[in-house]
Amino acid sequence: MNRASDLDRAAREWPQKAALYFEGPEQQWTYAELDARASRIATGLEAEGVRPGDRVAIIMSNLPEHVASWYGIAKAGAIPVDVNYILADEEWTFILDDCEPKAILTDMRFGERVAGVAGRVSSRPVVFVARREGDLGDGALEDLGRGTGPRPAMDRDPDDVAVLAYTSGTTGYPKGVMHSQRILEFQMGTLQETNGLNHDDVIACATPIFPMHGYLTQPGISVHVGATLLLMDRFDPAVFSAKSRAYPITCATFAPAMVVALLQLPEGQGPVLDHARLFFCGGAALHPEVRERFEKTYGAPLVQGFGSTEVMGAIAMERAGRRAPPGSCGSLWPGAKELVRVVDDEGHDVPLGEIGEFLVHKSRATMGYWRRPDLTEEAFYDDTWFKMGDVGRIDENDFVFLLDRKKDMIIRGGFNIYSAEIERVLNQHDLVAEATVIGLPHERLGEVPKAFVVLRSGTGDDALAEELRAYCIQRIGKLKAPEEIEFVAFDALPRNAMTKVLKRELRDRVLARARG
Repeated sequence: MNRASDLDRAAREWPQKAALYFEGPEQQWTYAELDARASRIATGLEAEGVRPGDRVAIIMSNLPEHVASWYGIAKAGAIPVDVNYILADEEWTFILDDCEPKAILTDMRFGERVAGVAGRVSSRPVVFVARREGDLGDGALEDLGRGTGPRPAMDRDPDDVAVLAYTSGTTGYPKGVMHSQRILEFQMGTLQETNGLNHDDVIACATPIFPMHGYLTQPGISVHVGATLLLMDRFDPAVFSAKSRAYPITCATFAPAMVVALLQLPEGQGPVLDHARLFFCGGAALHPEVRERFEKTYGAPLVQGFGSTEVMGAIAMERAGRRAPPGSCGSLWPGAKELVRVVDDEGHDVPLGEIGEFLVHKSRATMGYWRRPDLTEEAFYDDTWFKMGDVGRIDENDFVFLLDRKKDMIIRGGFNIYSAEIERVLNQHDLVAEATVIGLPHERLGEVPKAFVVLRSGTGDDALAEELRAYCIQRIGKLKAPEEIEFVAFDALPRNAMTKVLKRELRDRVLARARG
């Protein structure tokens, strides 16, 4: 069992079909070409001493070489470690020292930085740079395995580590999340089954590949079903719209903030999605009002999911033909009803429909954290149930409602307040494009909610802030209404690569500003 066998099969069944569209002189690679390049990387890495189970890091943009590198590493039986390229050198060094890669595959955008960091890493990895210019790293990625031919993926045990994915680090230093070959295969099959993806699809790769969610719903599922992947270096609403006029995009993966950005384009300049079948949206809750506006404006259906790096994608997804009710992020995976629990603080199951923390059975969660048995033990309840750290409920129809991260829950005067509930109300206002709510310390009440609001157009003032606060009081009461509303630009909020707002960093900024 090896996830790279998907590429072996696609190259056999559709050798001349376009596997990747991208910017550049070639414009596309067929599946035969992608397989040949991945095979050369695999053979070249073996010549450099990489063996099954060794780690090989990727720090790369959304280039075709990134996809080839992932499958080349996997073909050799090694473990891909796709590193967040937005991180600073200190965090790169921490991750690389933690996983001890034998090699790092990068591109010219990061080549100089990666070469410098690699020299400080204890495992002394060799560095190969895609599209190399001049003397940088240990060699050009294109020269790895030069002159060698296609080769099959090395067979691996179902319980071997297939991928090592580092968390975003929003709660401290990143942790290496281990996933097996078995669960990677399960999630690919589930994604295909629930959404009917096939080799006729053209999947737009508008978000970074390196997060687990980015890999699964873009190159992973595309190669799995033999579809065509349209690579974009980064998300730009105007660029995405232009691409939609040049290619018959059927699927894409968005974060909610990306949906908002597309809705803010001037009339007539938005994407043309005549071929759209479904777009995935994840990374944060998608507010029903935003979803409705997008589908009405562009005629493209959005489907949602809910998961984390540790549960390999999602525990709940919307399925074609089974739309979630407002506020829900989809229903439990097929056959997963007994594998997900909602519990109170003592680990006892709460009644159906009541609020608690989500637990996932270990058969559908991470194998644990790389070289951190202490964190692995802490993350599981009774060594069996992975604690997601997310709070919500499941209704009688198996629809999942996500309310908040447990650590982000606001406790005001002893009452629990969920930021998602306030955000949902604010997003229903006609002037609001996006709302983010955090809890801030209060001398008497413990914590109070503060909202950061991105407007659809124009700038906000005190009068509008009072109007929005009164709107919240009318809808959810004074207890839950934000004490303060601050208007901000979209880019002013700290975001990760999936454009999700980093609430911990936002809270730290506000507190630092208050201290002067």
